[in-house]
Amino acid sequence: MYYLWHKEVQRHWRLSDNPFQSAHEYLKKQGADASLEILEDVVGVPGTESLAFQVTDLMREWSSHTQELALDSTCECSSIPLYIVIFMGAREH
Repeated sequence: MYYLWHKEVQRHWRLSDNPFQSAHEYLKKQGADASLEILEDVVGVPGTESLAFQVTDLMREWSSHTQELALDSTCECSSIPLYIVIFMGAREH
């Protein structure tokens, strides 16, 4: 049963056999419905592919409370490096 469900929902998010292209296509087609927005002005290092996006409702809620962003590029999942962004701000009392 799980396999059938997995194959069915995969049609919605796996839009290419290339994971990078698939993610880019998903963001272009369905990003707004998922509160995701591509950040077009972020440029990758030469020789690499980069795809930057923001979770718009999270940014709307937290941007006024954020003083600094931290990036952790050491996380790996299935040989695909993941970058984790951490929002930091002063705690209100």
